[in-house]
Amino acid sequence: MRALVTKDVFTMSRIITKMNVKDELRQIATRDEKATTLDMGIEMVLTVMSKVSDKSVEREIYVFVADVMGRTPEEIENGDPLEIIDSITKDNGVQQWKDFFSKVSKLIFGR
Repeated sequence: MRALVTKDVFTMSRIITKMNVKDELRQIATRDEKATTLDMGIEMVLTVMSKVSDKSVEREIYVFVADVMGRTPEEIENGDPLEIIDSITKDNGVQQWKDFFSKVSKLIFGR
């Protein structure tokens, strides 16, 4: 897996915008000051996952993940989801993705 780069922030921002979840994610991020980061993260992931099934963004997600992983979109589309998640979370990948989504959320929500 290659390191995430600046263009990835904009690619993911466009995908999130196209998924039309900005308002839902903003509500989650600002709703409850007592909610833990984990609780908010889980709720955000579930919200995004409910929109990922929308065919209008499915291909873009395959292309994005394939680019980051050095694979083809078809390999991602037809690949084992557990193996793909495992690949993303290896070798400091989790921290890099957390940092990445933190930056995307700042770009989108301004906080």
